[in-house]
Amino acid sequence: MSYGVKFKLEFDDVSAKQFKLEILKFNYGGSVLDLVGGENPVQIDWQSDDDIYSPIIGSTCKIQLYNTDTTNYDDFYDADEREYQVKISVKISGFFTTIWKGWLVNDTYQEVVQSNPFLIELLAIDGLGILSNYTIPFYTKSSGSDVVENVLPPNSYIQDVLNNLGLELDFYYSNELFQDGSESSNIYFSIFNLTDDDDNVPYGFMKDASEFMNAEELLKQILNFTHSRVFQSFGRWYIINKSAYSEQSIKDDLMDGSFSGASIRAAETTSLQTNGTEDIKFKKVTFAGVSSDVTFDMLYQVPSDLTPLKMDLTKQMLRPLNRATFTNSLQNRQDFLNPNPFLEWSEPRSGVYAGWDLSNSNVTFDTSEPFKTNTSFKWTGSATVTSNTFTLEKQNVGGYYKFKITYLSLSNPSGAIQYRLSGFNGTQTVYFDESDNTFHQPSVINNQVETNEFIWVEHEIELPDITPHSSHTTYTDCKIEIIGTANDYVNVCGVFRDIFNSNLEGLYSTIKADVNQNLFELTRNTGVYSAEYSAEESTLSDFIFVNYSKGDSITSVRRPYDEFLNVSKRLSEIIPRYILNDHRSFIPRYEGTLYNNTAIPLMPSDKIWINFGTSVLQEPVSCYIDALSYNIKANESKVIMHIPNQDNDLGATLKQKFKS
Repeated sequence: MSYGVKFKLEFDDVSAKQFKLEILKFNYGGSVLDLVGGENPVQIDWQSDDDIYSPIIGSTCKIQLYNTDTTNYDDFYDADEREYQVKISVKISGFFTTIWKGWLVNDTYQEVVQSNPFLIELLAIDGLGILSNYTIPFYTKSSGSDVVENVLPPNSYIQDVLNNLGLELDFYYSNELFQDGSESSNIYFSIFNLTDDDDNVPYGFMKDASEFMNAEELLKQILNFTHSRVFQSFGRWYIINKSAYSEQSIKDDLMDGSFSGASIRAAETTSLQTNGTEDIKFKKVTFAGVSSDVTFDMLYQVPSDLTPLKMDLTKQMLRPLNRATFTNSLQNRQDFLNPNPFLEWSEPRSGVYAGWDLSNSNVTFDTSEPFKTNTSFKWTGSATVTSNTFTLEKQNVGGYYKFKITYLSLSNPSGAIQYRLSGFNGTQTVYFDESDNTFHQPSVINNQVETNEFIWVEHEIELPDITPHSSHTTYTDCKIEIIGTANDYVNVCGVFRDIFNSNLEGLYSTIKADVNQNLFELTRNTGVYSAEYSAEESTLSDFIFVNYSKGDSITSVRRPYDEFLNVSKRLSEIIPRYILNDHRSFIPRYEGTLYNNTAIPLMPSDKIWINFGTSVLQEPVSCYIDALSYNIKANESKVIMHIPNQDNDLGATLKQKFKS
């Protein structure tokens, strides 16, 4: 989209740093009009909650302007969505550098009802809070048959989700985690790409057994599964590790085996005291997709760089933890045998749509209302849709296969959708009969009569053991036929089994299990504490086929410390390890107002070292910034920040539990 600058305000803060506020309008190419700023013309706020591991830190920009006899403002309150873009810049070394971008929103417009001059207040947002309005990205093979592929590294999903916001920002990734054997590539660029299975379905991307997450839900899942947070800073998207965002040279020494310090934290303290810097390495990916490695000094010091103001710098102590838990949700693990059961892929392959034959023109993929997920089959006349063939194999215990169809009939409330499920048992083709729950001859069409107009119906039935009438243990050439008439819709249809439960039965028991959660509990070996922390439940899993039906499990993930010790762990173990390490003792959390003595604004991507000297107060490592309110004109930053603790691992015991 093309935007041109329509309004501009240039101003200095009280320390003589030069700033520029620009309001750009869609498809504007006219002259630039001046704005008249209020007493606090621009304030940028990064919001957070009390949880130091919150994965998404959104931001807003408050703008104060005066309407005068000489100004000529637009009716901002009457603007369309994304009609106006806001950009804030600071002059560094003679050039203006963007520090924030966002979209003007009209539902918070305020003005004082009086004669000129009067104050106008505008609000712009970065959009992180509205990602729930977008669907998740899906990917298909660039060539081949009618199969699908959705196994790409996390950065692909992160970038596609954030690009929905239309800000066209670059991406800066910093995470010490890497997959064993991929030491040169951090975890955002390596996991999830372990398999190229033609039939995979991204089960970890589902909020329940028949509906995919929205873009915000998917982003949170990936961030939590990689122990990350995202926020905008310096006009870029930063995606960083929530516990180990720190000096790169120490990580390098751990990686190459040259580390000789007494402990990681002692080495971090020595580095700060000796160098007065904190160089952090990033993988930069431009909006255009060009990647490179960059390293920046991200350190500010209190009080030399940042002076406390208003006598309000306070220190709170967050108590230590006894246990940290990471939980994988298993209730969505349904292994569909037929490709594309959720119809999220609709690109044709040689006249055949992904997983389904839509040769009859009376059936199309439909993305308009009414639909429940991304797409639906829509009937415009009588027709049959046939799935690609698949195979049913006898399970250790019968009854693990189920058939599911979700449908809507607008023209016939009594139910027009029918289906036929068949397979070759080695001797003949047999058909599933829902009335007596058996496979047999002759052909059987099953009727659905439960539907009501404008209501989606999810019909699910457990299939019988496939071998009661045959010695064969496999049914081949299985297929599903969906029979509909005009104004029928279907958006889920397939045969599946519960991945985890059926695996658990085969490994551990001969009776059907009911397991919904896989818990990784890490409990400290020393110290008496009562507090516990449970990370947000994840549908992504490194224990049961990653988040796919046919993937490899992620059992070889390392931190630099693990590389130094030559050990590998699962992500589900490392995440509670990070959390328990941080909380091995009391965590200092600071809050206060700081005046910036440097030429570069303080941003949430920076680190802050509390260093009044060893005789007064010097923290051993620098702080993460959890929340920041930046009054640009006053050169004041109200910050909330905490001190991490990724020293050598605390002694702890890991237990893996399964819960229903």
